[in-house]
Amino acid sequence: MTPPSTAGESSRAVLTLALGPTLYLDLAINLARSFFQWNQAEAISFHIVTDRLIILPSDLAAVNLIVVQPGRFGSGFTPKLWLDHLVPAANNLFIDADCLCFGSLDPVFDRFAGRPVAMIGQTQTDGHFFGDIEALRKRFNLPWIISFVGCVYYVEKSEIATSVYTEARLLEAQYDQLGLVRLRGVPNDEPLMALAMAGHGLLPLADDGLIKADAMHYQSIRCLDVVRGVAWVEHPWPEKAVPPVARPVLFHFNAYFTESRFYRRESIRLELIQRQHWPVLLASAWALVRYDWPAQTEEKFKTLFRPLYRAIGGTRGIKAGQR
Repeated sequence: MTPPSTAGESSRAVLTLALGPTLYLDLAINLARSFFQWNQAEAISFHIVTDRLIILPSDLAAVNLIVVQPGRFGSGFTPKLWLDHLVPAANNLFIDADCLCFGSLDPVFDRFAGRPVAMIGQTQTDGHFFGDIEALRKRFNLPWIISFVGCVYYVEKSEIATSVYTEARLLEAQYDQLGLVRLRGVPNDEPLMALAMAGHGLLPLADDGLIKADAMHYQSIRCLDVVRGVAWVEHPWPEKAVPPVARPVLFHFNAYFTESRFYRRESIRLELIQRQHWPVLLASAWALVRYDWPAQTEEKFKTLFRPLYRAIGGTRGIKAGQR
C-alpha cells in the first residue's frame, strides 16, 4: 500500500474508494470535484483509495492517491470493513464515491467529533435490517441494533475504532450463518458494522436531513445545484424512517441514480467549470441542453407510451447494473 504524504496536512480528511471497475474511479472524480467546490485541501485533505496506477485530471492535483494491491482489502463491500487501516488522518469522513458534496464539511466534522466510529442512522429493537433484529440482539445480547445506509462513516484513529472494525471483519466470516441477507450477492458492511458498534455501545448520529440524504428514500427532488450548494429533497417513501424534508450537504446517488439526469447534469457542470474553466452560466446552459432537457423529454415520452408498449410487448427484464 502506498500511503499519502502527511506533511502539512490537516487533522481532517475525506476518504473514498475507487476499487475494481472503472465506474468507481469516475464517480470518485466527480465526488472530488464537488468536494473542492466547497472545501479547501489545506483544511480538509481528500484521498482516493484505488487499486490501479492512474493519472488524475489536472484540476485534481490536490487529491491524494492511496494505491493498494488489487484484492488487498477484499471485494464488494468488504473494503469498507478496513477503514481503520485506510484512514489517513486523526479525524476522517468516509464518503461513498456515488455521492456529491453541496457545501462545507467542517460542520459535519464538528458534529461527529469525539465519536470513535459513527454514521447517520437510528437504533432499533425489532424489525428487519439485513436480518431479524430481535434474533440478532438475543444472539449477541445487545440492547439495540443500528439501521443505516453506509454511504458516510466517521472514523477517528483510536483503539476503539480498531476494535470495532476488527470485530466487524470477524463477523463477516459468519455472515450466512447469522442469517444475514446478502446485497448484490455479497456480504454487506452495514449489518456487520451495526452489530460491532452495538457491541461497543456506540450510537449513531440521528438523521435530521442536514448531513446526508439518499436518493432512494425520497419521491421528490426539489433542487440539486452543486454550484450554488443547494440539495433539497422531500416526500420520503412511506416505509422510510427519514426526515420529511432533507437539505443535506452530502447527497447519495445510490444504485441506478448515478445514471439520472440530476447526477449527470451536476457532474458535467463541475467538469466544465473546474477542468475546462467554462463560465458558470455557460456550463449550466450546456448541461441543461446536453442532459436535462433530453432526459426530461425521454421520461415524458416513456410515461405517455408505457401502457401501449406493455400491452404490445409485455414487460422487460431488469437490466444488469455496472456495479
